Formats: sequence, C-alpha cells, structure tokens
Amino acid sequence: MENNQMLEKKQNYKPILIALVIVFLSTSLVLLWMLREQTILTEEKITEVVEITKENESVKAELNEMYRQYDAIKTDNDSINAMLVQEQEKIQTLIKEINSSKAEIRSYKKELGTIRNVLQSFVHQIDSLQQKNEILLAENREVRSMYQQVTQEKTQLEETKKDLEAKVDQASTLKTGAFEVNLYRNRGRSTRYAKRLEKVEVCFTLYENLIVQQGEIPLFIRIARPDEVVLTHSSENLFDFEGKEIVYSANRVVEYFGNDTPVCIYYENRDELPEGDYAVDIFANGKLIGSTSFNLR
Repeated sequence: MENNQMLEKKQNYKPILIALVIVFLSTSLVLLWMLREQTILTEEKITEVVEITKENESVKAELNEMYRQYDAIKTDNDSINAMLVQEQEKIQTLIKEINSSKAEIRSYKKELGTIRNVLQSFVHQIDSLQQKNEILLAENREVRSMYQQVTQEKTQLEETKKDLEAKVDQASTLKTGAFEVNLYRNRGRSTRYAKRLEKVEVCFTLYENLIVQQGEIPLFIRIARPDEVVLTHSSENLFDFEGKEIVYSANRVVEYFGNDTPVCIYYENRDELPEGDYAVDIFANGKLIGSTSFNLR
C-alpha cells in the first residue's frame, strides 16, 4: 500500500517537472536570443565607435594639414596674414571641439570643406598678388635703372657745366703783368727808406681780353705791411671780394677796351711805416687779378 502511494505521488509530480523543464528551456532560449541580440548590438556599437574614431582622426589630420598649409602661404602682406591667422584660429577651435557624434563629424567635415575652399581662395589671391608684385618689381627695376641713368647724366651735365663755368670764369678774368712799384719821397724823388716814403706808385698792364665786358672798370690795390696790416686812409674804404667787404689802400677807374692797357695807381702815405717786405694785391670785378711786392729799408 505504501508503494502504491509513492508511485501515485511520483505520477502527480511528473507534469510539474515537465512544466518546469519547459519553462527553463523557454527561459534559456529567450536569454540566449537576448544575449545574441545584445552581442550584435555591442559589436555594431564597437564598429560604429571605431569608424567614428577613424573619422575623428581623419578630420583632425586634415585640419592639422590645413593649419600647416595656411602657415606655408603666409606672405609679406600684413592684411592677408591677419586673415590667415584668423582661419588658423578657427581650425584650432574645431580640433578641440571634435567629439564622437556622427552629426558633429558631418558638421566638421562640412566645415573642413569650407576651410579648404577658403584656403584655395587665399592661394589664388596670393598668386595674383605675387604676379602683380613681380610686375611691379620689374617696373621698379626699370624705373630705378632709368633714374640711375638720369642721375648719371645729370651729374655729368653738372660737371660739364662747372668745367664750362670755370673756363668762362677763367677766360673772363683780367690778366695782369709787367708790374713795377715806384717809391717816392718829397718832390718826386725816389726812395727805399720807410721814414722818407710819401707816395707809392703801383704800375702794371691789363692784358688783352676780348671776353671781359669793355668800358669803365674799377680797380683796387691793397698794400699790406710786414705785419699784414693793410694801409688805408679810412676804414670805410671797402670793396666786395668773394662775397665779403674788405678794405683797400687806393683805387682807380680805367677805360678798358679789350686791348693791353697800362695802368698806374697811387697811394699817398700819411703814416710812419716799419721796415720790411710789403705785399701788393690788385683786384678787379671782385677778383684778385695780380700781385707784386716791394721792400723798405
């Protein structure tokens, strides 16, 4: 009887066990399916992350290359360089902002295309400026060459002009010669003694010169003592020489017609004179035209 009861109990548990097995198998199948789906999702996510990372690195690499290209095209033009620096600052900002979002990557790729177009625009502008600059440099070299040529010609003309002026000045200067100094005491007698001197007669010849303007010519003589003091009757006896007014000892106006003209100029002595050598200079038209000397004992 006990065996029958045990058998009956086993038969009652059998459906329950079968049900539990079915539930366990069903649950296991569901879990296996969910695990498979999760594995697929995980693999897809990993693949997506890898692709995004690659795209990130690719965009960063292109942005860095763009940055170097902007560096390479910098010129001497300050305005263009300032704009290039602004674009480089944009590139640096984009590099810092890049993240793993697909939408952002697409946005950065679009921005990268814009930056590339701007770079090409700058390259075109710089090429155009360089071509214009080369033209200007060529024109500048030509102008500089012409300026140097004109300067050389001007210098040569100035030198020629100076030579001509010097020759004209030399040709238009009166020449003197045949100097003779006569020293007189009272009653017109000759002397060589300083204490007895009353008159100095300076005689010379104005040589022929057809270039000098003819007519009345003022002549001046300066007689300098051994101590270089110029003999004169008044401190107001002045004439112009090389832009300055200097004192003269005696003067005379002569008629000159371009031929050899003998001239004598007299100085009346009123002072006590020292012994020694005296220098005599002759002037006309603001120029020194002759010199001679005499000695007093």
